[in-house]
Amino acid sequence: MFARWCQENFFKYMSENFAIDGLVSYQQETISDTKMLVNPAYKLLESQLRSLNGKLTKQKTLFANTTLKSENEKGKKLERSIAKKAEMHQQIKEIEAEILEIKNQKKEVDRKITFGLLPATEKFTNAINVRKQFMDNIKMIAYRAETAIYNITKNKLSHPDEGR
Repeated sequence: MFARWCQENFFKYMSENFAIDGLVSYQQETISDTKMLVNPAYKLLESQLRSLNGKLTKQKTLFANTTLKSENEKGKKLERSIAKKAEMHQQIKEIEAEILEIKNQKKEVDRKITFGLLPATEKFTNAINVRKQFMDNIKMIAYRAETAIYNITKNKLSHPDEGR
């Protein structure tokens, strides 16, 4: 846990002071038509499915809570809770039907497709990252040098917390 926290602080510091997440150049390369990638239509269906599963879970929880609360009710309250539960049950059935429909649509859509099969509106170019990786390595070396200098001089500083 502590190591993760240290890494997050490192990347926050590097982003603020060394622009580690910034673009080095605007050069781009075209992507081969044979490159495989996740189908955007499949991603959309997957997103809709996750959303509906969340709604279904929420609706089932509400239904269970209503059922537990209505155990000791009598008369008009019982009738209202039964009507409410019937409405909730209908909503659950509708959501389950939508989930089933999306699952069937997902079976028909390929999970991965080649870049050449993407519609023209979905096509993109890729940034060249070789130069960025080289520059990020230099920035990390500079950070380590800065840290080493700070560790050597922190005992001699009047305000060690301002060493950086």
